[in-house]
Amino acid sequence: MKTKNWKIGMGVMAALIAMMNLVPMVSAAESADITVTVTVQVLSITLNQSTAAFGIIKNATMVNSSVTVTNDGNWPIDLTLKQTKPTGWTAGTAIGPNVYVMAGRFNATDAIPGSGDVIPESTTVADGTKFAGGGRNIAANGNTPLRLYFNAPTSTTVKTQQTITVTVGTVAA
Repeated sequence: MKTKNWKIGMGVMAALIAMMNLVPMVSAAESADITVTVTVQVLSITLNQSTAAFGIIKNATMVNSSVTVTNDGNWPIDLTLKQTKPTGWTAGTAIGPNVYVMAGRFNATDAIPGSGDVIPESTTVADGTKFAGGGRNIAANGNTPLRLYFNAPTSTTVKTQQTITVTVGTVAA
């Protein structure tokens, strides 16, 4: 009987050893990796030209020029405008002696600018009424026209060329 039990015991052990080889061993790893990917928001624009040279114009004359603004960032943007006035003139909402008007419209039409199109001396975001209602939610790689209008003073004491800087900026849409 001892031999029979011993044979059964050896058979059970052989079966257990065989099962251990068939069942994979489960063990905890010392470390595991997580791959994190991220793209950082980039707000960026380019202009197809950086100069609007009107030359010599008469008093109380309005001239305009068109620029294309392209969103070369990776996020939708709203555009902003502001101006820096030259020494000797005043930026206004209506022309007068030594007072000029600088306006901008984010659309392709050549309509006469309204009061909501006057570019202030502080950064102003385009919305549904300012700057002809355009310049909003420009998709990545999208573009929009910006028409700039300069309305000369009715008279001036300044006899030299003046430079007005119009700054086009971005905010996330």
